[in-house]
This record gives sequence, structure tokens and C-alpha cells, in this order.
Amino acid sequence: MPVSHTASEHCKRQLLERVSNDIPALVKQALQNAPAGRQHPDHPLVTRLVSETQRSQAQLISHQDGIFCGKAWAETVLQQMSPDITLQWHTSDAGAIHQGQILATLSGPASVLLSAETTLLHFLQTLSGISTRFSHSLSQLAETSFRVIDSLNTQPGVSNAVKYALLCGDHTTQRLDLSDLIPINENHIIACGSVVSAIENARWIDPDRPVEVTVTSLTQFSQALIAGADLILLHNFTLPEINAAVAERHRQQVLPMLVIGGQNACQHLPALSQTGADYLAASALLSRPQPLDISLQFLPASA
Repeated sequence: MPVSHTASEHCKRQLLERVSNDIPALVKQALQNAPAGRQHPDHPLVTRLVSETQRSQAQLISHQDGIFCGKAWAETVLQQMSPDITLQWHTSDAGAIHQGQILATLSGPASVLLSAETTLLHFLQTLSGISTRFSHSLSQLAETSFRVIDSLNTQPGVSNAVKYALLCGDHTTQRLDLSDLIPINENHIIACGSVVSAIENARWIDPDRPVEVTVTSLTQFSQALIAGADLILLHNFTLPEINAAVAERHRQQVLPMLVIGGQNACQHLPALSQTGADYLAASALLSRPQPLDISLQFLPASA
């Protein structure tokens, strides 16, 4: 079941639509949950240090090289805080940014800028960090024909915002809508008694829908192969295990899509392209992303 360019582009459009719909509620929740420690910018004792009529200018500045992401989230934070904030961008999502670069200029009530600072930076630092880490990981595969695939579907802890950050990190990553597949994971396998039983049950439920199986061992892989799974996710397989799985698929002369997943994949990225597997799951590159160092700095009144 190869991923066509048309299907991938359709999934990208769906992702962008979901992101647009998600942002207002996500920002509202973030503003409501912002910490309010005594020394925190959101605390009334801090915001009241300046007059409600005082206006200020500030700049968003990057202190690291990276890939920028988060414009719409930042804009929505400011819009929900006050309509009286002016924001001028000097970069765009998916753009390469550099240490010391001014990303945007803001002006408006000083108290609003202070109150918005923490939530504003949270989105920009987190999303830009994910985009940067993803881009860096993919650069290790740049000279290979190996491809990364990302599911349109979200999992716990992986929101549409994260998937958008991955898109900014590399727009060539193919995307697949797995909502039409029947997913089988470790718990399904245990509950059904075996991989074969789980796949047989899935076929009985709907023989026309493709079956996706996540396997954690070569034994499970062999069973999924024999049972005719359409997509097999090799979760946390070692490099020798991946090579063995590809070799067995070749011997059996069956062609399920093989996707490498799990955090172990990050340990040997360049070698993955030589295995013969079809794709690397984008989620495998999400382990331990670091927020990108971005700050909001007020300008002196005379600036």
C-alpha cells in the first residue's frame, strides 16, 4: 500500500485545517493555565508595576539557530489578550532562523505584553524546538532515498500542533491518513491470544479494510507477515532485527508496508536507509526535543 503524492497532499491540507480549528481553544486553555507565581510576569503584582496606559515596544529574538514554527499560536495569544497589540513578523513558519535574529516586533500596552510573555514564548519555543530537532534528524538522511512518513492521526501526547511543527521541520515528509485502517497493537494481540488471531478477527469485522499491526519482536513480525497484515510497524527493533525482518519479507514474497518506529530508531539513523524498510515513522524522531531559545525583550522607551 504505497503512499501516493495525492493522498499525502490531501492529508497535509486536512492537517492544516485541523490546526486552524484547534488553535483558539488551545491558546485559551494555555492562558487560563498559565502559572501565576509571585515573580511571574502574569501575576497582578508584576503587571501592576507599570501603568495601564504605558505603551511599549518589544522584540522576539532567537538565541539559537533553528527552524521557526508557531506564528498562528503567537498571533492568537496576542489577539485573545488584547486587540491593541501590533505584531510585525520578520520570519515565517518553516524558515531557517539564526542566533541573534529578530523574529518579530511588537508594540502595545506594556501590561499586556508582560502578561502574554510566558504563554507566547511557550508556544514558540516548544514548536520551534520540535521543528528544529526534526529537521536536524532528517538531515542525517539527506543523502539517502529513505523516506519519513507521518500519520495524520494523533496519539496521546502528539497533538495536531506537534504534527504541524513536524511539517515545518520538513515539508517533504509524506503523510498518511490511517483512519481507514484497522489498528492492532500489543494489547489487542494479548487479548486475542496471538497476532494471527487478532488479524483474523480484524478481517472478519471488515475484510475490505487494511490492517495495521504494531509488532515488538521478530516472532510477532513473522506471524503478522503470514497472516497478511497490510502495514507492519516495527516498534523499537534493533538494526539487526530490522534487517532480518526485511529479509524474511523478501523470502516470503509478500509486500506489506514496513515502517520503523520507536525511540531506538534515533540511535542509528544513517544505517536505516540501507535496511530495505519502506519508511521511518516521524514519531520516532520526537524523543527529547529541546525548546528553542527564544526571548521577548522590551526596547528602551527612547528606541
